[in-house]
Amino acid sequence: MTTEHDSDLVVGFYCLNAMGVARGSVDHPQRGTDPPRELPAILLGRLAVSSHLQDQGHHLGTDLLRDAIVRTVTVSSHVGVRLMVVDALNERLVGWYERRGFDRTQSDPLRLVAITPSLRRTYEDYGGPIS
Repeated sequence: MTTEHDSDLVVGFYCLNAMGVARGSVDHPQRGTDPPRELPAILLGRLAVSSHLQDQGHHLGTDLLRDAIVRTVTVSSHVGVRLMVVDALNERLVGWYERRGFDRTQSDPLRLVAITPSLRRTYEDYGGPIS
């Protein structure tokens, strides 16, 4: 969660949850074929930015996503997390996540995934190392 400077007004937030994703719903060569049938994942839930800051060039959504990815990559180095999952609200947001390295799943046109190694590379290229 983030607030406006010198205010208690929330301007952006996200949440992360553990989940499993059916291996067959992920269209990526690194999904593997060995058990288990579900891949361990982190779900990015409800990433939101206040409407008065959207499309204003603030990049708050990208900053929040990067923070969520840093946390996911950090967790993945300690726990067997293979993917980050996003359930986009609409088709416009699907494109926003795709431009940030996420791929649609076969099972749901609004669900996107990114494998943790590609998340690390994408955001190291974008904003510096993830440690």
